[in-house]
Amino acid sequence: MITGIDPSAEQFLTDLTRTQAKADRASRQLSSGLKFNDASDAPDQVSDILKLRADIRRNLQIGSNLQNIKTEVDTAEQAVQTAEQILERVRLLAAQGSPACRRPRGAWPSRRKCAPFRSNWFR
Repeated sequence: MITGIDPSAEQFLTDLTRTQAKADRASRQLSSGLKFNDASDAPDQVSDILKLRADIRRNLQIGSNLQNIKTEVDTAEQAVQTAEQILERVRLLAAQGSPACRRPRGAWPSRRKCAPFRSNWFR
């Protein structure tokens, strides 16, 4: 207690100090965008806040893992498409090189001889 000040004035100054502290705290919350800056701002909610932070970190890691898997799947899909193109080319070359489809010098093979190969490979 300050000497020379009556108790009601003392109470007024104490209330004014508390009000100023609340205003400062509200100003910090507004400027930072955070409701809690320190654990002492809401000690009963600290465990909830820590759980939420852990959940956020876990979700970010899951997102990162999914992106990595997507990249791997896209790469595998491209490899399968390339393999399909190579196999299709092999089939075409096999049909062209088939003994039934080879032509003697100066002659063209009949359609009947090559038909079984074409029908199986070009479906």
